[in-house]
Amino acid sequence: MRKHTSRSAEAADHVLGEAIRRRREALRMTQQQLAEACSVSYQQMQKYESGLNRISFSRLVKIGRALGSTVAELTSVLDQETSSAYIEHERFRDLPDAEALLRRYAQLTPVGRAALLQLLGSAAAPAADGHPRARPPVRAIEALVD
Repeated sequence: MRKHTSRSAEAADHVLGEAIRRRREALRMTQQQLAEACSVSYQQMQKYESGLNRISFSRLVKIGRALGSTVAELTSVLDQETSSAYIEHERFRDLPDAEALLRRYAQLTPVGRAALLQLLGSAAAPAADGHPRARPPVRAIEALVD
């Protein structure tokens, strides 16, 4: 386990990085373009957006200017209720294949999403005898395929 120091990232750094990423994407700006505007490498900007590295205040000012935002606008997400939900669930994004699963989920129709949730609920819930289910329900699989 990594030792926490004043320089290591915390949950708030992940939330701030996500706010920066969303603003950048809303402007249809690439990470490379934002990095160049802020005089950092593409890799460093990637670490800021993923919350792996903390952002100094002076760098945050540069990022805000490059995004046409103020520091207050970028950091306001830290005070919102949505940030606590984000922090609570951020551990899921590090699960293997979580990003790929979300990308594919977003491509499903509403009916497909409902079927997938039913399938996952059935697969995750133990059978009546308390043992894991051997097979998922056929109707849920058929709804995904149709």
